[in-house]
Amino acid sequence: MPTQRLLVLSDTHGHTRALEAVFKWAKDISQSSGINAAVFLGDGVSDLSYGERTTGFSCDWKMVRGNMDFDFSLPLIDILHIGGNRFVLSHGHRSDV
Repeated sequence: MPTQRLLVLSDTHGHTRALEAVFKWAKDISQSSGINAAVFLGDGVSDLSYGERTTGFSCDWKMVRGNMDFDFSLPLIDILHIGGNRFVLSHGHRSDV
């Protein structure tokens, strides 16, 4: 089975310089060997579009809402299936995590 690469981010809280560094790294990885899935676990969902515009890195994000996100169309909990594995995605604030 080929290697599966999962990019996981959360809690950017407007810290765009750090986000840009991660996106530049992810863009390099994507061009060479690929990222199979990307998830954002809340608190800074709106930062993603800024990072995509400034770095040119773009992907299909699977996102859940954190306690500081106000896009109520995003779920609080979701499931990701990748590489024969199942991941529960949650910011954790509703689960005492």
